Parts: sequence; structure tokens; C-alpha cells
Amino acid sequence: MKSHDIQTEVEYETALHRIDVLMDGDPDPNSAQGEELERLSLNIERYEQEKFPMDLPSPVEATRFREEQQVYVGARLPSGMEPTRRA
Repeated sequence: MKSHDIQTEVEYETALHRIDVLMDGDPDPNSAQGEELERLSLNIERYEQEKFPMDLPSPVEATRFREEQQVYVGARLPSGMEPTRRA
């Protein structure tokens, strides 16, 4: 795939597929495939930021999310391995 900005959903899907193929080959970063992987990754990142923008959570939302994650982590720990809380 040529190095250019991704403009369409078809180009995006094609780039994702090409990255998958390149990743399976585990290319050396300095090889032609490694450089192609880097270019595609940057182009995909730009496309996703433009098409799928994500706002930062509010402080309240971030706190609630963190609290929920702590509950899930604690629920999965084996008996006797619960985290200790510092006062």
C-alpha cells in the first residue's frame, strides 16, 4: 500500500488487513516491511483520530471507572492475595 492519508473506509480496512499481514511477519523496524508498518500505523492513527474522536472523561467519570476496575481486580484474586489498603 502506498503511503498516503487514508480517506475512505475501504482504504482503512485495507490498511488494517495489511498491518495484520505485516505483524505476522514480525519485520525488522529498519526493513522495508518495518517502515511500511510504521507508515501504515501512523496513517491509521490519524484516520481513527479524525473519524472516531474520543473525548477525555470528566474527573467524576474517570474516578468511577477506576473504582469499578478495582472491584473487578479484587474479585479475581485468589483467597489470601487481596490487596491491602493503606490509611
